[in-house]
Amino acid sequence: MKCKKNKLIAWNRIIVALIFLFNPNIGIVDILPDFIGYILLCTAVSRVAAIDDRIGEAHTLLVRLIYITIIRFASLFVTFGIIPLTDQAMSILLFSFVFDVLELITLIPSMLKLFDGILYLSDRHGGEAAYIRAGKYSRKTVTEKARNSAIFFACAKAFCGTLPEFSSLSGQGWDESVWGRLHQFTGMFRVIGVAFSLVFGIIFIVRMIKYVSLMKKDTDFEEQIEAVYENTVLSKSDYLARRAVMVAFGYFGAAAVLTLDFNLDSYNIIPDVLSALCMVAALLTIRKYITNWKVPAILSGIYGFVSLYGTIAEYVFASQYFIEAVDVDPETYNFYVVVCILSVLSSIMFVLSVIFVMRYTMSEIIDKHTGFSMTTNDTYDPAEKVKQLHIMLKRRLVLLIVFAALSALLSIAAKILVTVVGFLWMFVMVIDVIYAVFTFKLLGEIKEQIDYKYMLS
Repeated sequence: MKCKKNKLIAWNRIIVALIFLFNPNIGIVDILPDFIGYILLCTAVSRVAAIDDRIGEAHTLLVRLIYITIIRFASLFVTFGIIPLTDQAMSILLFSFVFDVLELITLIPSMLKLFDGILYLSDRHGGEAAYIRAGKYSRKTVTEKARNSAIFFACAKAFCGTLPEFSSLSGQGWDESVWGRLHQFTGMFRVIGVAFSLVFGIIFIVRMIKYVSLMKKDTDFEEQIEAVYENTVLSKSDYLARRAVMVAFGYFGAAAVLTLDFNLDSYNIIPDVLSALCMVAALLTIRKYITNWKVPAILSGIYGFVSLYGTIAEYVFASQYFIEAVDVDPETYNFYVVVCILSVLSSIMFVLSVIFVMRYTMSEIIDKHTGFSMTTNDTYDPAEKVKQLHIMLKRRLVLLIVFAALSALLSIAAKILVTVVGFLWMFVMVIDVIYAVFTFKLLGEIKEQIDYKYMLS
């Protein structure tokens, strides 16, 4: 049957996602990265999100959780690679508390909306499994029980992962009492937190596996919502193309943010290879719907390859040499020349990637997916007005290229003149922030025009 070949809700993928999410946190340490679980969860419900606003809102929140947990994962490198050992305990407490709060205020609404959407779709399209009673004497459905279990586990996981870190506060002053020596038992508190979190996690995943198994058996419900998806979504021309463009815009936005350079000990702690990977992902996402994607993708791939080698070279230089010795030690100078060459090549490839993405890929998106319908009362030529709109948007693409080129030039200057003008990297960061903000603003304007066109079509 069709529903078995391509289920609208990828239940098996949800189970895999839960495996990444159920493992305990030890402060900011997450053995199985949560962002992988959220990515899987997003892709599992992405299709059904198109036919229900509640699940659509939940999907949007899950996307935010991907970014939050990626940044949380990156905080590991900041804490254990940059922050001094004496300050690491407080850093773990701070990051753990902040990210747990951000995750909870995003995750709880997403779970409420997700399960409410499942109940709504089940009610409208003949779903029976979602409304089965959770127990003989229970008034709650299995869906409500699964929702409550997910929220309770999220809170318990955050509590068990962060609470032990508060013991580090006791080591900040001179106090010989029991409360003043709690920091000495932080390791024990972490073990206890992990034990409790594992118990809650096992209970949670067992309940969720039972719930998913029950929902998978409701084939009539699957067939009904698949039919709705085909009739209301796939029947719309250009829907999939528009959706791919929106996803690509998300990747382009992430790439702009990841171009930010924050130098510490002569190397950038935000590797440019991440920006390149996002650009490649964006281009691969829309490859079926545009023709001008191959060359920008190749250039972005080369940019990622060169920047990866540059990042490795910067790290090796920072760990084995001192920047102050560049002008006095031949070995340090020779190695730093290699770092500079890779930095120059990386900057050149970055600018070329941006030029080709803006000049060809984004221009094609503007031509194909922006514009508007005209009424009989309009006195201007519709084609002329659309042409003027395209010209306006494409001019702003040129301004984005200018910011990218300026960022690259300053980045090269900051690398070469590091021993002469050591603060140039701050100007690079300012330009990068302007570039990222302008990128988001421009993508928002193009998205608005895309939405406007399809709203009137």
